[in-house]
Amino acid sequence: MKAKIKSSAGPHRPAAQPETLDMRRLRWLIAGVVVIGLCLAAFIVFGSRPHRLTEEDRALLARYEEIRSALAHDDLEAAKRAATAMQEQWNDRPVVADASRQLAESDALETARLAFSVISKQAVELAARNDGYYVMWCAMPCPMKCSPCLTDRMGRWVQRAPVPENPFMGLTQSRCGVVDLSATQP
Repeated sequence: MKAKIKSSAGPHRPAAQPETLDMRRLRWLIAGVVVIGLCLAAFIVFGSRPHRLTEEDRALLARYEEIRSALAHDDLEAAKRAATAMQEQWNDRPVVADASRQLAESDALETARLAFSVISKQAVELAARNDGYYVMWCAMPCPMKCSPCLTDRMGRWVQRAPVPENPFMGLTQSRCGVVDLSATQP
C-alpha cells in the first residue's frame, strides 16, 4: 500500500493568472512617475543652491552696485559713466551690454531706470542666495503707497546692504523696498 504524502503548502491554490498588458503598463507608468518625481526633487534641491560667483561675476555686481547707488541718489551722470564701463567690460553678455548701452545713452532718469531693470534681472540671478548680497523688492501691498510707484513695475534689485536704497524710486522714496528672504542667504 502506498502512503499518502501530505503537502505542507496547505490547501490547493489556483495557479497565478498571467499578468495582463494593462497591468504591465500601469506598473511602468507608476515607475515612470516615481523616477520623474525623484528627478524633479533633485532639480529643486540642487537648483535652489546658490550659484558660485566667479571673479567676473563679482566684478559685474560691483559695477552694477555703482549704477544702483547712483540711481538711488538720482545721479544720472554717475549712472551713465558706470554703465559705459559695464558695457565695455561685458561684451560677452549681450543682454547686459545692450541694457548698459541704453542706460549710458539715457537722457532721463526714467529711461535709465528702465534699462537698469533689465540689468537687475541678470544681477538677481547671479547674486541670489550668495553671502553679502541682498535681493530687494517691493512688498505687496506696499505700505509706502508711492505714486507713481516704479518699483512694482520694474522688479527686484540687488544691493550690498539690507537697508533699502531703491534705484527705481530714487530720492523721492529711497527707503521703499524690503529684503526678499526667498533669494537671500540665511
